[in-house]
Amino acid sequence: MHATNILTSVTHLAPRTRADAFGKRLLLVNGLVLGTVAFVAGIIDLVGVFGGAGPLAQFVGQPVMVGMFEAHCLALLTSVLMLVHRRADGALWNLVGGIMHLVFFTANLMFWQFFVDTSAVPMGTAITAMHLVFLVLEFAAALWRRSEGRAL
Repeated sequence: MHATNILTSVTHLAPRTRADAFGKRLLLVNGLVLGTVAFVAGIIDLVGVFGGAGPLAQFVGQPVMVGMFEAHCLALLTSVLMLVHRRADGALWNLVGGIMHLVFFTANLMFWQFFVDTSAVPMGTAITAMHLVFLVLEFAAALWRRSEGRAL
């Protein structure tokens, strides 16, 4: 009887469909990539604003940079939540990941002049492209999981 319960528990953790497997793996990759980039960017923010070094050195002591630091902290927090909940049934966390990337992608485009002013256009292009790729993949995973009958 005990062995049956263990087998049932292990089966419950395994993805039931290809859509589930893809969605769960995507959350893992997204969480790791986003978390790493957000952590590094947050350190760069702090070094620039308080240490006067790096691409944000021109903003030393300027409190307006609080928004950038908060955005990177939010991205880090979101990545942790995606990693913690990557095995959850349903498409909710894929949807959350996609919405988060949509917000950051849109913000990067709206405030593109920041990348120009800080001579960071190549980095801005790479980061904005990363947000676009993950938002498309996360929304696709959410739709795919929903089409196979998975609840949010």
